Order: sequence, then C-alpha cells, then structure tokens
Amino acid sequence: MSTISKQVRLFWGLIVLFSILMSACGGTRTPGMVSRECEYPDKDTVGQMVWRSNASGSKVHGQLGTAAGAPWPAKPGYVEYNNLNIPGLDALYLELRYSKDSPSTVPILVYVDDEATQRATLYPVDQGDWNHFVWTEPIPLGSIVAGIHSIKLSTDGQQYGVADLDSFVLTTGSATAEGTSVMPGTQTAPIAENDLLVWYDFEGDFLASGTIVDRSGNGQDAQVNGSVDVAEGIAGGQAIFFSRNGYIQAQSNPAAGRSNVSFSLWFKTDQPGENYKLASAAWWNWGPGSGWIVATHIPEFWSDDTKSLYLPEISNNENHFPAGEWVHEVVTYDGQRIREYANGRLVNDWPTTGAAIGQGQAMIVGAWPPFSAYDFHGSIDEFQVFARGLTQQEVETLYDQGR
Repeated sequence: MSTISKQVRLFWGLIVLFSILMSACGGTRTPGMVSRECEYPDKDTVGQMVWRSNASGSKVHGQLGTAAGAPWPAKPGYVEYNNLNIPGLDALYLELRYSKDSPSTVPILVYVDDEATQRATLYPVDQGDWNHFVWTEPIPLGSIVAGIHSIKLSTDGQQYGVADLDSFVLTTGSATAEGTSVMPGTQTAPIAENDLLVWYDFEGDFLASGTIVDRSGNGQDAQVNGSVDVAEGIAGGQAIFFSRNGYIQAQSNPAAGRSNVSFSLWFKTDQPGENYKLASAAWWNWGPGSGWIVATHIPEFWSDDTKSLYLPEISNNENHFPAGEWVHEVVTYDGQRIREYANGRLVNDWPTTGAAIGQGQAMIVGAWPPFSAYDFHGSIDEFQVFARGLTQQEVETLYDQGR
C-alpha cells in the first residue's frame, strides 16, 4: 500500500473514531457523516444492553433477534435510532459494526424513517465469537432529503441471536477506516438494489435445505440438483463447490427478453482451460438456439429468432485464467455490445445485433444440461445478475470489494 493511501485511510480512521466517541451524546454530524453508538436505542422491541470488552465503550445492544434466556429462541423485533441530522444526499450509505456467533441465515432489514419498504437487506457474517467485531462495507440506502431522520434495524429473529450491534456510521460512501476489520464478504451490493435481478451468496445451510436463497428479494431461489458441496468463499463464510455431479436451478431465466443485462460471479478451478459452463439459461440445436451462457471460454447469446447476438466473424481474446485462484468474471450486454471482464480488466468487446436475449430455459449455475461434458468443476461465489449493462468502473468496484 502506498504512503499516500495509508495517510488517506488514517485520516478517515480518525474521523470515524472521533464520530463514534462524540456520538455518546446521542449522535452528531461531522462533514458528510452521522454516527451513533448502538447500546441505547431510542426504541427497541428485542435485545438489551450487553457488556462486550471489544466493543466501542465496552457496550452493545446485544441479543438482537433472540429472547434473553436459555434456550435463547428466535424473537422478532427491531431497534430504532432517532434524531439523526442528515444532509441532503443523492447516495446515503450505512456502515455497521457488529459481532455474530450464529449461522448467517437471517437478515437485518434497514429502514429509513417510517417507510414501509426497507432500504437494504443485510446478512451479517458469522464471526464465531460474540466478542469479535467487524465493520460492514458501505451499504447503499439510496437518496435522502436534508433533515432529522431515523434508522430502524429489524429482524425476524434467530436462535442465539442475529447480531450484537456496536455502532454505525452514515456516510457518503467513503472507505471504512483501516484497522476496523472491514469484512469484504458482508452481504451488500455496490449497485442500486432495484438493478439487482438475482443474487446468490451461497451462505446458509443449503446442503440441508436444498435451496439457494436469492438475496435480491426477487424470488429466484434455486434448487439443488444432484450433489454439491460447500467451500471457503471469496466473500462471506462460504461458496458452493461443484464436482460435475450436480448443479442448482432457478425457476426461470432472469435475462429473458432483455437487451440490457450483466452477469457477475467469482469462480475458482484447477482446470481453467476447460470449456466449463459456469451458468446457463439456453437451449441449443447445433446452430439455432435461445438464451445465454457464461463460460470459461467465450460467453454465448441467442435471441428468440434462434440467431446468435454476435455479428459474424467476431474475434476472441483468450482470458488466461489462473489455475487454483479466485477469478472475477463479468459479462455485460447494453443492447449494442457484449463485453467480458476478468478481474476488473476488459478482455473482450464484441459488436452485436442489438436483439433481446431469447427465452431459453430456466437458469442453471454450475452446468449446462443436457451437455454434461461441460459441467463445471470448482467453486463459485457471489453470483449476481443485474438489470442493466454495468460500466467498467462498476465492474472494477465489484472486483475491488471481493478480492
């Protein structure tokens, strides 16, 4: 890390520290920031003040999401922090410091004021210790008008608790201070929530349930077919592992009929030179086809007239994916060009017919049935489908947040 970068991070670290110390008086503004300690919310229906030696001020609002007594069953509820003086912003972000010693299966919903719909959905990452605190990455909350506001954190509850809440900061999206243990796998999306069509983070016990939860909120839960396993993830606690004996299948093709869409995922395999199909939603009849495929070779697209979206005589640059390392693969389509990025770098840029992606078949991750010869062998994490073509800067942001 350069000396300048360290100085910048140290500057922000001092601001965050100052804000947290000052917030004991009920919350105060610094330029572009609002901070608050969590142990004494203005309203709460679950949890209580708990002493934690590693927390800021040694106190938290603990046991969020559980009854305060053995066997600590799930208890729904919320905490609310009022009188937050926030400037007018086009993009407000929340950073939360928390601890957790329970499975990452139940979310915290983030509300602003008395709005009926949450601004964000956060799945805290299991730290394995209620006294181990981490900061989330900046969680996008959308725009806000200047004035006095409130933040509510709500949950359906979980045995042993969803999280212990230490403190939070409202920012304009600047980097969290160095030394505050930012978790790159805290489940937040850098793109606006309404742009996210599908999001599989592969957390939770999907081996037992047989279901991969769609964190985007669009109901594209996927079912496990055959045999899959868990592996250490690039983000959060775990990824999904495919051994060519199984895959996961969604209910439909989220890209069908779209001419503006992006696919993003992390993958790791010992044989990146194989033509593995990482994800697919296509049928193909030795020429005519419909739908899409993302692969370790060239991505493929067909429209409903069964013709390829690529213009004739396209050239293809090799990716040279490294073996046994996590790789960030992104494919975007903006109605004019299909672009492929590897680890934030533009690798291929192809002209297209401009047609919408065909209906194809229901989306599958880890294979392309019935062509089992292309089934993937390796790990996949943070699979996302977006409702528009991402910019190169957004692709780079996704890459930087994951690595």
